[in-house]
Amino acid sequence: MPQYAFGEYRFDAETLQLWKNKSRTRLRPKAAELLALFILHKGHVLSKTTIAQAIWKQEHVPDHTLFQLISELRKLSPSMIIVGSHPLRLLKSTHTARPFWHCARQRALSA
Repeated sequence: MPQYAFGEYRFDAETLQLWKNKSRTRLRPKAAELLALFILHKGHVLSKTTIAQAIWKQEHVPDHTLFQLISELRKLSPSMIIVGSHPLRLLKSTHTARPFWHCARQRALSA
């Protein structure tokens, strides 16, 4: 997998290591997996179910678990949007509103 850069950060999607400038930034393993997922699906909206299946291999994960990981990623650089949220929306009149998450502003480094 390639490396990705955003702002002062560089992320190696294969080793799940994050670097700020030339210093390694520690992320919890699940936060690193989530960052990789967002980068690989940049520009796409991912449902909570999709994220839970990709990261935890199950459909249902407590909201606070996912929110903690997203908060960890957002704290990396408060002035830059690393993880954006999509407003609540109604899928159909018979469905309830659900939050969706997506990632913004990543680009691949040229080899």
